[in-house]
Amino acid sequence: YDVIVPSHTYLKRIIQAASRTGELVVDPFNGSGSTGLAAAELGRRYIGIDRNQEFLGLSVKRFQDRG
Repeated sequence: YDVIVPSHTYLKRIIQAASRTGELVVDPFNGSGSTGLAAAELGRRYIGIDRNQEFLGLSVKRFQDRG
């Protein structure tokens, strides 16, 4: 993807402003999962959607690696 993704801190600020703990964050352009990681750190549930299997695999790996 030729997209510039905002920094992790910026994503967390957006998620905090737009949702509450325990709510669901949906990202229809999941990519590498940065939004999902930020959502998880803030106690939100997350659904990421992407047509590219490579990016979905990367996203799953990033979630597994975070502990």
